[in-house]
Amino acid sequence: AYGDFAAKVATRYKGKVSAYEIWNEPNSAYFYSPQPDPAGYTDLLKAAYPKIKAVDPTATVIGAVVGAVIDWGNFAMDPVRFVNGMYTAGAKNFFDALSFHPYHYYLKFSDGVPHANSPVNQLMAMRQSMIANGDSSKKIWNTEYGQPTSVSDQAAQTAFLKDMYTKWQEMPYVGPLYFYTTRDRNTASTQPDDTFGVYKSDWTPKQAQADLKAAIAAGP
Repeated sequence: AYGDFAAKVATRYKGKVSAYEIWNEPNSAYFYSPQPDPAGYTDLLKAAYPKIKAVDPTATVIGAVVGAVIDWGNFAMDPVRFVNGMYTAGAKNFFDALSFHPYHYYLKFSDGVPHANSPVNQLMAMRQSMIANGDSSKKIWNTEYGQPTSVSDQAAQTAFLKDMYTKWQEMPYVGPLYFYTTRDRNTASTQPDDTFGVYKSDWTPKQAQADLKAAIAAGP
């Protein structure tokens, strides 16, 4: 059923959408219940990949889509362990790239190397797993990253995003980078999920908006 659904999506958006992520953060029970299951998730890849490719052979099918969490009971699984479990379950030929959501509200991405389980160390460990499994030609995309201004402030958000887009361009094995998100759900909220925008909820630009605009204009 999932493969058939993926085929219908690819048919509808062929020529308009060039890449498809399979699921979102399946290494957390928040999105994949009752608990993370690399083999079960790999079944979704095996169902979706050939159906999408049959409709649109040029489409990029992205697997893993893992969050930067640590092992926590049955609720969350370290992304490196999850990716290793995917390979054990036979995922190798059923994705064109992996993706990662390297959030960390209190540590800039490039500052993470001295810290165990930091997103940058998880990224490098996933890369080693890909090399060990003969997938060195595949990239790791960063399909979701941001910094909520309810956790820090506008200056810190700007610094975190700048650190990410600067460091990301230095690594040869990574793919595209996507920031989350355009506009706050509710700038007045104290909840992180409400304040990731580079615009406030009334469309007033935050400091990060100007920095990103200038960086994009300047190019790599």
